[in-house]
This record gives sequence, C-alpha cells and structure tokens, in this order.
Amino acid sequence: MHKYEGIKEWPKAKYIVQIMRNDYGCEISDSLAWDSREYAVNAVRGIPEESYGKIPKYLHMLREANPGTHSS
Repeated sequence: MHKYEGIKEWPKAKYIVQIMRNDYGCEISDSLAWDSREYAVNAVRGIPEESYGKIPKYLHMLREANPGTHSS
C-alpha cells in the first residue's frame, strides 16, 4: 500500500503476486492478490459510500460556520 500512495495507476494482481514472490518469498493466488489490492485502494482512497455518508454532516457544519448559507 505504501508503495502506491498518491499514484493513480494501481498494480495489477499479477504484479502483486510477483512482488510477494520476490520481496517476501511466498506464493499467493491471483484472487488473494486482487483482494489485497482492493483493500489497499480502499484504505488509501476511502470507500465512496462512506464518503457520501459524510455529506450531511459536512453541510451541517458548513451552515453552522456560515450562518445564512443555503444547502440542500
């Protein structure tokens, strides 16, 4: 995960399998590599559904900090 923070292009599952083999000497399946990739992406970028859930709180704080602000 730390190798790809801030990078838009994430590694493919096959590349993760190679990293695990070369750097750590262990074999993992393509599906485990894909799951770990998805976990890392969500950990770095956040889960979209959770971000959308924060909008009402943000709008409330916006109205509290700026009286007279209109939001829906």
